Parts: sequence; structure tokens; C-alpha cells
Amino acid sequence: MMGEHKSLPIGTRSLGGPWGLAERKMSSVVILDDNVPIRELLAEWLAGDGHLVFDAPRLRAAMTSEIDVVLIDLPQLREGARAAIGPVRSRFARAALVGMSTQLGASLPHPSAVAADLGLQALLAKPCERLELLGLMRTLERQ
Repeated sequence: MMGEHKSLPIGTRSLGGPWGLAERKMSSVVILDDNVPIRELLAEWLAGDGHLVFDAPRLRAAMTSEIDVVLIDLPQLREGARAAIGPVRSRFARAALVGMSTQLGASLPHPSAVAADLGLQALLAKPCERLELLGLMRTLERQ
């Protein structure tokens, strides 16, 4: 009927109006990065694409199970990356972990053996481009 709207699951956004075209699940994201301008820029890009971005220090423990993606800064990619990733994996057990590092000349293609070896779903160069980040988010949403 003309006036009826389809009810969408929580976290799903219809991009096609009342006809329900191009529906996709929007991810809930936490950005773990001490660099405030980078963190704010990434949050702006993600929120602009419809994702829910949470502030890690204010995130209640009960909410950690609802997080889909965690972006984590890895300043020491070769030494200490696993030590940084371990506690994040424990706190966000069901989330996809995406590493970001200034030590990468370019982001690694997804999937990547290097990323998988570190327990990550992907590795992005830092800084990355907006379309690169949003493309990765869409890939993760389909998994």
C-alpha cells in the first residue's frame, strides 16, 4: 500500500525512500586513536556515511558486544602490534578489527595474510583516503 513503510532491523538504513531500495546495515564503530584530529576526521567520514561512531572512553561495558568494527592505531606495526591488539580483541570480542598504521606506504588489500597474521580483518595506511575507508566498511558489512 502507498502509505505503508517497511520496518527495518536496528542498524539498517534505507537509502531508497519508502520503496526500500539499497537497504544496508550500518556498522557501529569505535575508533581507538590518540590523534584527535585523525579520530575526528574518521568519525566525520563514517557518520556522514550513516555509521554509528562511539567514543571509546564513554562506551559502557554492556555496549561493547554491539560494536561491529574497531579501528585501532598501530604506531609500532612490527614490534608491539600484537600486544596492542590483544586487549582490544578481549574487549570487543565479536567486532572486526582494522589496524591503521603510518608505517604502511599503502593500505593492504582485503583480505591480507599480514593482517590475518596479526588477528586483524584489514590494515589501512594512516592517513587513508575517505573512499578507501568507506569501501572497506562496505566490504566488512557484506561479511
